[in-house]
Amino acid sequence: ASQVEARFEALGDRTRVTLVHDGFERHATDGPAYRDALAADRGWPMILDRYAARVRRSVEAPWEGLTT
Repeated sequence: ASQVEARFEALGDRTRVTLVHDGFERHATDGPAYRDALAADRGWPMILDRYAARVRRSVEAPWEGLTT
């Protein structure tokens, strides 16, 4: 399977997230299509946008998502 590496770098009061996804050749003939799907708007761009939105919500309202 492919490999995903995420790095988090503090930039003052912000955080830069660097994502490297490689190893698509391990998916054999499906590798190029898998890479293209993740590069499309509904792939990593959407996943990272949703992640950023969730992080913002957890900062603004840290009690969200907690259960008792």
